[in-house]
Amino acid sequence: MTILTARLKQILPDPTLLLLQNPSSPSQTRQIAIHGITIPRLRREGDEDGAWDAREYLRKMLVGKVVTFSIVYKAGGGAGSGREYARVWIEGGEELALHLLRAGWAKLRSTTTSSSSSSEDNTAAYAEAESTARAASLGLWSPTPSTPNLHASYDNPPNPASFLAQWQVKEVEAVIEQVRAGDLVRARLLLSPTEHQYLPLILAGLRCPTSPRTDPTTGAVVDAGEEYGDAARAFTEARLLQRSVKVQLLGTTSSGGQFVANVIHPAGDIASLILASGLGRVVDWMSGMVGVERMGVLRAAEARGRSARVGVWKNTNTPTPTVGKEKGSDEGVVVRIVSADTISILVQNTERRIRLSSLRAPRATDSAQAPFATPAREWLRRRVIGKTVRVQIDGSTKPSPDADSIDVATVTIGNTNVGLEGVQKGWLSVLRHRAEDTHRAPGPIYDALIAAESAAQATQVGMWSPKGAVGAASSRVVDASESVTRAKGYINALTRAGRVSGVVEHVFSGNRFKILLKHQGETKVTFVLRDVRSPRSDESHGKQAVEYATRRFLQRDVEVEINSVDRGGAFMGSMFLGGRDVGVGMVEEGMGWVGEYVAGPGAGVLREAEGRARDSKKGLWKDYQPEAVVREGGEKENGSGEREYVDVVVTEVESAGRFWVQIITPKIQELEILMRDLQVASSSSTASLSGPPRVGDQLQARSAEDGLWYRARVRRVDRAAGKAEVVFVDYGNTEHVPFANLRLGSSSGLPPQAQEATLSFIRSPPAGSEYAEDACDFLASLITNRQLVASIDRRPGGSPLELTLYDPANSASVEPSESVNAEMVKEGMCRVVPLKERGWEKAFAGVLRGLEERQEDARRGRRGIWEYGDVFGDDE
Repeated sequence: MTILTARLKQILPDPTLLLLQNPSSPSQTRQIAIHGITIPRLRREGDEDGAWDAREYLRKMLVGKVVTFSIVYKAGGGAGSGREYARVWIEGGEELALHLLRAGWAKLRSTTTSSSSSSEDNTAAYAEAESTARAASLGLWSPTPSTPNLHASYDNPPNPASFLAQWQVKEVEAVIEQVRAGDLVRARLLLSPTEHQYLPLILAGLRCPTSPRTDPTTGAVVDAGEEYGDAARAFTEARLLQRSVKVQLLGTTSSGGQFVANVIHPAGDIASLILASGLGRVVDWMSGMVGVERMGVLRAAEARGRSARVGVWKNTNTPTPTVGKEKGSDEGVVVRIVSADTISILVQNTERRIRLSSLRAPRATDSAQAPFATPAREWLRRRVIGKTVRVQIDGSTKPSPDADSIDVATVTIGNTNVGLEGVQKGWLSVLRHRAEDTHRAPGPIYDALIAAESAAQATQVGMWSPKGAVGAASSRVVDASESVTRAKGYINALTRAGRVSGVVEHVFSGNRFKILLKHQGETKVTFVLRDVRSPRSDESHGKQAVEYATRRFLQRDVEVEINSVDRGGAFMGSMFLGGRDVGVGMVEEGMGWVGEYVAGPGAGVLREAEGRARDSKKGLWKDYQPEAVVREGGEKENGSGEREYVDVVVTEVESAGRFWVQIITPKIQELEILMRDLQVASSSSTASLSGPPRVGDQLQARSAEDGLWYRARVRRVDRAAGKAEVVFVDYGNTEHVPFANLRLGSSSGLPPQAQEATLSFIRSPPAGSEYAEDACDFLASLITNRQLVASIDRRPGGSPLELTLYDPANSASVEPSESVNAEMVKEGMCRVVPLKERGWEKAFAGVLRGLEERQEDARRGRRGIWEYGDVFGDDE
């Protein structure tokens, strides 16, 4: 008689014993029946009497234990098939059949088999053990069964939602009857002594690799599964199969066919063990069901497996998130709300766009969410605009043909996570990430977001409200500045209203805004600071003024006092931010000046602010020289006693108010050498672009006009057309160049030779006006591709040079009356800078008088812009 040893893996419903002979090969099993006895069977159509109690007695005694056995005979089938019957011995050497007979949980088999030899037949001992149990009314012989009328349902509950509502979160006693994968089991829930329910369960919070699947009829492999799928299933089988556990139902899958549950084993946390062994990964979509605290435990276990590089992490390096220019954290002031999930912050005087990690604003393309887009954006504006926030960069989105990469971050004010607060209020939803996504919120924060979203959905707040489309709909907004007629219809009511609250929606210039007023509903107006002048965006310091006003006033809550309306329908008055007069602040920072004829109670305050700005040389007063003396001819005498004259060549004329010059210096000779080198550049000194260029890139571009290569800077990128708008930095002209005609090049050290300039003391016709093109053509005829003499009247930092140009071929002197500037005024192509707009120009009184005389001559002669008389009026 051959004695074998194995570990009992499972008791099958027959009941037969499934033995694991080789622990290192979980799939190598052997199935045997116990010789000489019968045990009641568990059946779908109805259990035999006492079957459950007998199986439970046997399960609790033997599952996971080592037994010895000897095959007595094999019944049915040919070689290698058929059921094997064996004598089995348990710990201590007691024969299992005798033990079960004595306990009353088995009966003596009624038939004998000729295959059994007399030496292995223990019929007399079996009969004596059975008689003893019957006499003592033990087990199956008891007249009162321990589980009468027991009903077990093998099918899923007909109403999973109702079943979940009844048993959710409760700890229910259960037995794991089958392990289909490392994270998928089939459990028998012991709902009551008389009611049991079989359920497929997904272990909450993780996903294991899939196991191979075969066709039960043919044995053919249907799905090869994933690497470590078998190992994960074996890991779970060894610890849970036919073990007593407690099950805590948390939810169901989207289809409702499978339940998600915590499986609680007395010996340890099976989910954490799987993750720490590298046999599974944490899944985010269950976070709302599992809870933040539990997800933190699972993520910590996953981190241990990843750091040990075991299982699924064996050949995987921990991914490093792709982040923007400055990975880490920063503090900045929120200066713009792009949408409910995207903001711009000012960090070290640089505006930086940030998207809230793992969050999405209500989508305008979704009819259910669209009504919430504006309220959600308004909530974020009120919450963060103008406030100092801390951003923790979590990654960056991948660039696409339609969008550049953008940093994603967790944004906090103090200890408050702004994104989490938005989710709690129902204004933001949480993105579901792919496993490989790195631009996402960290695990613990993400779990909190998921939990908050579930709570918001349950309480039906924000976008989750069933009445949202009605409650969130905004009232109609009227633009009171749409026309002069409409503006005049509102002026009386707005004047009587005193201070009216509103939000700045757009900044046109340092003193001109679009404001949404909270007056009789919502009214949109164009608003102008009445007593403050500010340069236009195309004038010197105009861009700085717009930037200053944008960063301080855009999307801020303000108050306005309206006094009048101008000829264009813009309302005029004072604006206040936090109770402080915005106009005074603009003037004090040198971003505007006080109008020429300002009077009244506030005039003194404004002029004092202007004086402080002038004394500190802020903004447009940077180059102000209070000690300057104007000579009779209009020539300004500076500290050196001479004006600055240089030789220039005009290389490009954009408009009557903008052109580009090269100042004749020895650098021009270096440029000629550089141009020759660019045409013969070798592949070692240049390189093709690896992708579309970005705005601001310094490149080399081939011009379509002459086919030559030039140094260029990218202004705009049209990814769809495959072209970039570039400015040739040594000449000032622009072209739209295909990406194929762009290349990288080494730095030469030579600064750009073209400098943007404008004519001093005069204003050109507005772009698109009737005389703008004529003025541009006339200026080009006077200055293009000619060597001229230029008087540099002003060098504003970051803005065009202010020049007076002279053509030596037409004038032997550099008198202002003989300049190109004077010629433009004389022919009616431009006008002298208006009195109310004069700032630094006031120091050149003589020059201005001479130009005004020529302007008056042009007006009397009805030349150019004066063809129909004085069209500008006193306001100009």
